[in-house]
Amino acid sequence: MKEAESLYADRENVKSCEKSIELYEKALELDPNNYDACWKASMSCKWLGDKYPKGKRIKILEKGEKFARKAIEINPDDVEGHFRLGVSMGRIGEERGVLNSLFMIGPIRDEMEKVLKIDPEHDGAHFVLGSLYRQAPGWPLSCGDLNKALHHAELAVKYSPSTILNHVGLAEVYFDKDRYKEAREELLFAIEMPFEDDMIPEGKDDKEKARELLKRVNEVLGIIE
Repeated sequence: MKEAESLYADRENVKSCEKSIELYEKALELDPNNYDACWKASMSCKWLGDKYPKGKRIKILEKGEKFARKAIEINPDDVEGHFRLGVSMGRIGEERGVLNSLFMIGPIRDEMEKVLKIDPEHDGAHFVLGSLYRQAPGWPLSCGDLNKALHHAELAVKYSPSTILNHVGLAEVYFDKDRYKEAREELLFAIEMPFEDDMIPEGKDDKEKARELLKRVNEVLGIIE
């Protein structure tokens, strides 16, 4: 487990992240009820799903989903299994396309609500719900609702203001609500934020995402930088 965790810490090297999954699987061979091995393996799979070329993503994300479901079987009363399952399904849905994944929206929402029942201040669950309500089609196709998206995005920032992605998520909602100046302020703030010690690889990606959205916001506002 310690070696797998060390390899995951070096996850910017894809090979290290792949090796971490192999070691989590070995840990599960020794102890099939190793809850931490399950949800951490799912987390490794999600990282690879973000880094692999498009044709390889679904398979590794589905593997992550299986790890998360196993984690829930072992310990249904902890947040990590439910959170990882919702995240895995969400990424699979993004890869397949929203209209091809409408059936997954309810289960993703259910998993995040289970997380919040255990930990109402779980910023990750609020972020996922904010993203889900922002991206899902509205009634009658689905539950998309920008006001609900804003509510959860604001809570994500409230409960973890040091997480860069939460500010980017809030800016995305502002953008979709045509609140461009507020989106710009949030993005500029996110770009200048310090990295969290254990989230530097994610922070780099999130800042790049912020820069890309900032270009779109500046175009709308007629700002040349």
